[in-house]
Amino acid sequence: MQIVGNISLALAALLYFVPLQMVLQEGATRRNDGGHFWAAAFVLAPLWLLAAGGLEAAVWRGGLDWTGRGRGWQTAGVLLVCLALAVLTLFSYLGKLGGPEEMPWAARPFAGWAVLAFPLVTLLFGLLTLNPGLSEKIPALAYRAPMAAVAAAGVFACLGMALEGVSALQAEQTRRVQREIARADARDREYLGRVEALDPVADFPELLGFTRRFEADSIREIATAKVESRPDFPEALADALQNGWPDSGLSYLEARPATAERKAALAQPVLAAIRALTGMTRDEIKRTHTFIPQQFDRQATLIITAADAFQGQGVDYVPAVREYRQALDVEETRNVRLDARATLDAWLAKQR
Repeated sequence: MQIVGNISLALAALLYFVPLQMVLQEGATRRNDGGHFWAAAFVLAPLWLLAAGGLEAAVWRGGLDWTGRGRGWQTAGVLLVCLALAVLTLFSYLGKLGGPEEMPWAARPFAGWAVLAFPLVTLLFGLLTLNPGLSEKIPALAYRAPMAAVAAAGVFACLGMALEGVSALQAEQTRRVQREIARADARDREYLGRVEALDPVADFPELLGFTRRFEADSIREIATAKVESRPDFPEALADALQNGWPDSGLSYLEARPATAERKAALAQPVLAAIRALTGMTRDEIKRTHTFIPQQFDRQATLIITAADAFQGQGVDYVPAVREYRQALDVEETRNVRLDARATLDAWLAKQR
């Protein structure tokens, strides 16, 4: 085991004194070059892997028994420390390459110099620990204390970088949410201004579209008040359902269910709206090249919600709903999963 450990340390030293020094020298003349960062990574990774191999050999020869931990803990500790030092020295090189501002805050104190010092301290510690004959005249504290300091620096710096990364991720998520809220607020302000400017008679279909339940309360309330301000509102709603605006009409009825006295007058227009949506869906399928599973969910929900709400008005909506369901089974959608199929099938199964 001692021979294997010494070979590992020798190979790690070779990587330290030859390719790593070449990378460091070249990087000093060509800063902010991503290629040199990856070159350092490809040198440091095997260097620390070999250093870990040498230290593990020292563990199994009892070289780290002074830590007071069992061999299993020593083995895990060596791997953890070498991994942490690999990460820290890579960031140290990044600081040398582009300046400390390129590094996480936890790694900035180590910018530039740790990539040179930490591997050397670790290799010397491994050599003296693995070969007791070389360290007979050297106080143990002289090489154990620097290694303990290096190990602590690596572990705590990586822990700090991890916490910093989590904090940065949370901050970015907060900023993303704030941006989404700002965009939604801007959209609501724009739509609110639009709704306030619309005329209940001339712009009735467009106003009707703003009454859907997904709309912001401030927008929906104004739009609803405007459409209902028409003296002929029931007739206008029936006309919209039957003549070109079935989705807007059904959206209104979904958000604001009809009163009992209005249901009788709207029962046939609702049936016409369901059939109109069927035709619109057929046209959409013909024009669509790429489908998504949720594509017709909204239409399916509007249809079955209206059919449930207007049951008992002397109109059978089941054939119209079944016709819409059949419209989803055409050549263009044969190999496409559409969630609306399951929604409609479940509703139709309850009507048997």
